[in-house]
Amino acid sequence: MNKFLPLARLLRLPLVFSVAADILLGAFLCFDGNFNNLPWPTLALLLLSSACLYLSGMVFNDLFDIRQDRKERSNRPLASGEFSWITALTLAVSLIISGLTSAYFVSHDAFHIAVALAICILVYDGLKWLPFAPLMMGCCRGLNIILGGTFLLDQNSDPAKLTLLALVAAALTLHITAITILARHEAQGITNTQIRWWTALNLITLTTITAATFYSHTIFKTQTLSPFHIAIWIIGIIFASTQFIVYAMKFSAKLIKIANYSSEESGKFTQRTIGQMLGKYSMQCGCILWLINPIAWPIAIIIMLLSWPVQWLKRYIPIT
Repeated sequence: MNKFLPLARLLRLPLVFSVAADILLGAFLCFDGNFNNLPWPTLALLLLSSACLYLSGMVFNDLFDIRQDRKERSNRPLASGEFSWITALTLAVSLIISGLTSAYFVSHDAFHIAVALAICILVYDGLKWLPFAPLMMGCCRGLNIILGGTFLLDQNSDPAKLTLLALVAAALTLHITAITILARHEAQGITNTQIRWWTALNLITLTTITAATFYSHTIFKTQTLSPFHIAIWIIGIIFASTQFIVYAMKFSAKLIKIANYSSEESGKFTQRTIGQMLGKYSMQCGCILWLINPIAWPIAIIIMLLSWPVQWLKRYIPIT
């Protein structure tokens, strides 16, 4: 256990469940309801690829930030000396190779997306001080959703389904970009400018999700759904709308309050608030799937349940 906890902190292990949510969202976004003969080994490889790429990114992040962490976050595993630089580098390289190899065995499309995802991870980790860095982090999530989409789709699939996948990926790209803007200087706290960016990007996110929900009508026509699935859809709309409204109101109020704190207090509460936002991510992915494709409601519930281990584990393992 003494060796596991530093490793779990280095990997930011709780959030690995949120990348599984990305894959499941992308995989079942255009699901037709037939669970028979689904290629489950393919889904397992996609989950493995996504997890390995995510975990490698966490280690590379600490490798690139080791000097800053020694000043601002001296309790991080690398900064505190719990892991050597060469051990962490070996782990990160092994994980990224494993992630790419897993994707290769799925399809050429999956491999190409995994390569693009790996590039985004390395660019963000190495150049996070540049203005476009938060967008690169957002693209990591968007590409992860598209990677999940290769479970049932390929470049020759119905253009309407590919467009729907792109809309959802774009929405969550913007959502994570907004959170990353807040997290850029989390140790020093947040500014009103960051809050305005967070608000604007989340409004665009909600607009895109709404557009994707209406657009899904071209794929899952309401008149062809059974009364049961129509009822499920209505429940999903009510539940998801409530979740999104509560999220927006709760965190808007928190951020405005935090911006008025002193620098030291603001940094502490900013880190906690960002952790809470990330802990809600799986719930949001499940809501989006439920909104867009009510036929996949059992998968949507599974995705929502992935938020529980994140919430529980982050009590012991920091995720920011």
